[in-house]
Amino acid sequence: MDFLGRTTSAPDLVQAGRALAAGLVEVVPGGLGHGDRVAVLLPNSPTQIELLIAADCLGLRLLVLDPREEEAELATRLAERPPTLLVTSNPTPLFDKVLRLLRACPADMPVAVDRLTDLLPFPRNLIAPLLRGGGLATLPPDPRFLRYAFLKKRQPFEGEPRGMTALEGLVMEWDAACLQTEIAAAAAPQRPDERWLLTAPLADARSFAAVLRGLEAGARVLLSPRLDRKSLTKIGQQAGSDREVP
Repeated sequence: MDFLGRTTSAPDLVQAGRALAAGLVEVVPGGLGHGDRVAVLLPNSPTQIELLIAADCLGLRLLVLDPREEEAELATRLAERPPTLLVTSNPTPLFDKVLRLLRACPADMPVAVDRLTDLLPFPRNLIAPLLRGGGLATLPPDPRFLRYAFLKKRQPFEGEPRGMTALEGLVMEWDAACLQTEIAAAAAPQRPDERWLLTAPLADARSFAAVLRGLEAGARVLLSPRLDRKSLTKIGQQAGSDREVP
């Protein structure tokens, strides 16, 4: 997986997911376990795949939310399916939305914040063109807010996940709860290391399935937190994408 120049192999994503699973048990107040719901409100990033692997290890339910949705719709979904943990990121527009959405969540729910600077291979001062007028929020002085990177433990979860696409028991909640195996499958790459440019949010079930299938089959998946045509064209040209998905 290639995220704005930072490359992570599929085995490394699995290892990061197992390290995250250990942290979700040990670090999150009360610990997370089978059946607990984790809300995911993120722009496209490798973090979503790590969360998938951690959820598979622990038997969690992932409530996958699209940051582009209206706040009222997001608030309704969070109120209807209260999460035990919310995972988000710190671009200011998204983080401000999260702070407003917390009114629809349990009062003691922890929030894990994935800092954009932890994901990129270049210095903070080069992020400005990516944010286009936005900024990066800092974590409030509130014990509910956790730094996502600190959740990963050196000693990973002992159980092995079942692989990128063999996730029969994992519940992914989009518009309705569905099993991973019931999601429409994407076509396999025509050759190893074929470059796929993802043009839709990972909050969409088809996109998530396409990425999992691609990683399993040996594709190189290119992710961008911005999905406007200008940004996608630039990334595709720089990385030399072979095709766009989904």
